Amino acid sequence: QNSITVTELAADFEQVFSPENGRLSGFFGWADPQTLLVGIWLTPEEGDGPNIGHLAVLDISSGQFSVLDKDRLLSSPPALDPSGEIIAYATFGGPMLYQAGTGPQPFRLDGYTGLDEFSPAMFNSPAWSPEGLELAWVVSGPNPGAAEGAWQSGVLVADISRQATQWL
Repeated sequence: QNSITVTELAADFEQVFSPENGRLSGFFGWADPQTLLVGIWLTPEEGDGPNIGHLAVLDISSGQFSVLDKDRLLSSPPALDPSGEIIAYATFGGPMLYQAGTGPQPFRLDGYTGLDEFSPAMFNSPAWSPEGLELAWVVSGPNPGAAEGAWQSGVLVADISRQATQWL
């Protein structure tokens, strides 16, 4: 089934939404009372891989689905910052930020302090701090102090205002 059912419990009312193009990946989460973040596969082949589709939104009042990033597939669920303005999301090409008006932009750690010699290769599971000043990612990458081919994982917190990172 390629639809989302939204039930308003107080009014005992249901609405069913289906995208005109693409197929829902099974991921969804609330952005605000009238908007759902969803994943959409645009082609049948995209559903074969380990991904949860393209970043998209469903506007409940209009019933319209809008794909926000047609070029990249999500590797984990996205996170909306507390202001509701910025979506952090992980793709197989790296970490990304989406903001209305600017669209998808890479989240770059160039100039951030605290990375040491570890160079993260994969970013997943973004999470914003309650104030929206820090952004945490589950990261993994080659472990420079271990045998060749060994990887390490951890939680990297990026302080956006200070351009500093910290490992948890």
